[in-house]
Amino acid sequence: MTSDAVRCAAEQATEAALDQALGASAPSGTVWVALSGGPDSVALLLAAVRRRSRGLLPRLRAVHVDHGLQAPSTRWAELCREITRTHRVALRRSRVDARPGPGESPEAAARRARYQALARCLRPGDVMLTGHHRDDQAETVLLQLLRGAGRAGLAAMPPVRALGSGRLVRPFLALARERVRSSLPAALAERLVDDPTNADGVLDRSYLRTVVMPHIEARWPAAPRVIARGAVTAARDARLLDGLGRRDLEAAGDGDGLRCAALLAMDAERAHNALRVWLLDSAGMRAGDRVIARIWWQLVVPPARAVGEVRSGAVRVRRYRDRLEHVVDAPADDRTRLANRTATTPPPPRCWAPPEAIALAHGVLWAEPAHGEGLAAAALAGHRVEIRLRAGGERCRPAGRRHHQRLKVLFQERGVAPWLRPHLPLVYVGDEIAAVADLWVCAGFVAATGEPGWRLRWRPGEAVGC
Repeated sequence: MTSDAVRCAAEQATEAALDQALGASAPSGTVWVALSGGPDSVALLLAAVRRRSRGLLPRLRAVHVDHGLQAPSTRWAELCREITRTHRVALRRSRVDARPGPGESPEAAARRARYQALARCLRPGDVMLTGHHRDDQAETVLLQLLRGAGRAGLAAMPPVRALGSGRLVRPFLALARERVRSSLPAALAERLVDDPTNADGVLDRSYLRTVVMPHIEARWPAAPRVIARGAVTAARDARLLDGLGRRDLEAAGDGDGLRCAALLAMDAERAHNALRVWLLDSAGMRAGDRVIARIWWQLVVPPARAVGEVRSGAVRVRRYRDRLEHVVDAPADDRTRLANRTATTPPPPRCWAPPEAIALAHGVLWAEPAHGEGLAAAALAGHRVEIRLRAGGERCRPAGRRHHQRLKVLFQERGVAPWLRPHLPLVYVGDEIAAVADLWVCAGFVAATGEPGWRLRWRPGEAVGC
């Protein structure tokens, strides 16, 4: 086959892949191309331009993200500007700070900064196209496998996912690198240069690409295709397991927590899967097998009245009695501020006038008008109403009880977890406790039948106010 015939066939393949991807994603806004200046993204841009020439892509733009990490980055930006000008495509250039944070790899930092920049381009209905191909997918699968990823990780890069206000689409995941690059005009292909880090063997991905994959392909030429196909299978299986986990969560759920007894009644594999889905859906955490095993053996399996905590990154999973719940820590600056504020004494009292919402360090308290229930409006009139937190030793007499009791005893009876107790707001009228969050109204402050009152509402949350 002549070089012209090879290029023509490759052009048809890239256009067909793009048509299929955009047909499935049905963008209603602008179609963006993430243009690095390398061969793959340029081949994607040219396929999009050809589609536009057929009247199928009226709103086409490109964005070039300059990480500023390589000396030739300015030249790449100029090349992108030249190519887009030649093909009458509007170009946005986004320069980002891709320096890694503490404990973050250079690869991860660059990827984070790049996708943040791409997300900022998108509006509802927009699509961002990237030039990832089958060989990239095979490398990602191997990297995930070597990092100990589970089935969701082995699914590698999804062909479509949410990004910002729009969607990210990877049309070429089923096409080989050589097929994609064969679609480029020879004169243009000679001017395009890959990022040098892709070939230096220092970063994990470049080592796989330059050292490992050539040996694998020499022995198993179909390896990239087979490995990438495995990612499709892993993605399908992951979706099935997610669906099963969400069904199991319906049986084990307890508000925003889980009942340990319900988990223990399942097969261990299904319970572990339910824990994984719970953490992913409610805490945004992709928990590996090691973390799930720690939660299982340290929190779920111990006796019924066990108390404990497992921490992984910013997520803390806690057990009190039969219930698991999780907390996502505030960002570092907020944690430092909160720690400094609460390390010695409780914060000063806050004046409150129902029904206004008052934001505290760990939640929001407000009140709703009621009749014959809640705090009696008359009991508040003319008095100083304050919100305080526990200092220790407080007592109150909930309505309907004969004697005052320590709050610690009341919390134990109610099953309030120990880590929640210091943050529950206490409503004081003068120097008396009138109510404890939305748990109890104290005797002498309850609205009588037909009397106007205030029904208290407490929404807990980490560091929602100050």
